[in-house]
Amino acid sequence: MNSLIYEVAVWGQKVVGYQALTVLPILFFTWIIIRQLLYFRLDLVGVALGLAAFPMLTPWLSSLLGFDYFTMLNYDLQARPVLKVAAVILISIFCSAFYIGSHFASALVKIGNQQKIKFTLTSTTVLFIIIFSLLFKFLEAHTILFNDYGTIKSEDQLFSSTVHQIFNIFAAVFLNYVRGDKRRRAILIMYLLIIALSFLMSRRTLTISVIIILVYSMGNTHFTIRQMLGLAIAAFLLWFVGISRTVGVFNYLSNGGIDNINTFFSLPGGASNVFVGSMGVIDLINSGDLNNLDKVPIVWWLDGRYESEIYQDYGYQYNGGMHLANTLYWNFGTVGVILGGVILGYICKRCDAYLRTISVSGGTLASMLAAGFVLTLSTTLWYSPIALIKLTVTIIILHSIIRVAFFRQYAAK
Repeated sequence: MNSLIYEVAVWGQKVVGYQALTVLPILFFTWIIIRQLLYFRLDLVGVALGLAAFPMLTPWLSSLLGFDYFTMLNYDLQARPVLKVAAVILISIFCSAFYIGSHFASALVKIGNQQKIKFTLTSTTVLFIIIFSLLFKFLEAHTILFNDYGTIKSEDQLFSSTVHQIFNIFAAVFLNYVRGDKRRRAILIMYLLIIALSFLMSRRTLTISVIIILVYSMGNTHFTIRQMLGLAIAAFLLWFVGISRTVGVFNYLSNGGIDNINTFFSLPGGASNVFVGSMGVIDLINSGDLNNLDKVPIVWWLDGRYESEIYQDYGYQYNGGMHLANTLYWNFGTVGVILGGVILGYICKRCDAYLRTISVSGGTLASMLAAGFVLTLSTTLWYSPIALIKLTVTIIILHSIIRVAFFRQYAAK
């Protein structure tokens, strides 16, 4: 029995046509960009929608540029237009539900007498130096200046995910309280150092998250010309890192680019790999070959086994990336995609509200959780929600411990 998404894709391809269905995401993505430009400000819902919808551009752009494929793996999947249509439909349902959910949330924040945890600039700086040193030592074995991305990733770096999680906790809890010009300037420097380091190590999802947090922390989400220029430079660097990391930055510059002919088209940031993952998950579910427990992969999470690993167990090649829509669809069906999108959209809008007032709401549990949401946003949408779940639980526990153990020293109404 075919899955619902697959059936809709078959029907849509017959009635509407392949080209028309793959153009729909272009209209959606264009609307997101126009919406951002009209408001001329940072909008977390718009950013999240952009990230969630971006992989859908893959089939249309690859066809426009004359390519049949958009990644080096899973050629058999890419040769089936109905799966491309099905993946577009799946992600479109999620994005639509996300946008609807954001309209249920209030943009207002009541600070009231919420207790805030305040850390001195000295203690924050000491902790930053320690954590920055850990990131420099353990996040990756090399940088992309002299090494290609394949070499970097081929060497398992001990404690890499651990120090990344430690940084997320530090940023969400200790850098969250930003009141005062002196402290704000110091936090600006800290964030810029992290952005530079993440560029060097080709951690683009980390880079995007930190840039978003930085804009909110500076207290002005309405962009100035200088800020727009800075974001444009950051976007260019993200693109450049993506194309040069194949051989390393200096090798790329000295050779005048990559001397090979691609047989496929791929969106920046690995978005096309994420899209192929959606095609594969739909094909896997549609095949009916899943074992009983593998039909609901979430039961394996406590055992450290996630959708990407189960996906490979059934003969599919994992390109890197597993869209959140895939996870919801695999575990809970189409209804799960809709409900999950609505809930996440609501959460995203509330996080945006708290981050907009971070100069006065910073230091509360709500603002810390909002910062944690942003720090794992890219990973949640394109890889797995497990990082967000872990960080949320950790922040709640750490916040409780700090309030109990150091209340007199750090907390104030």
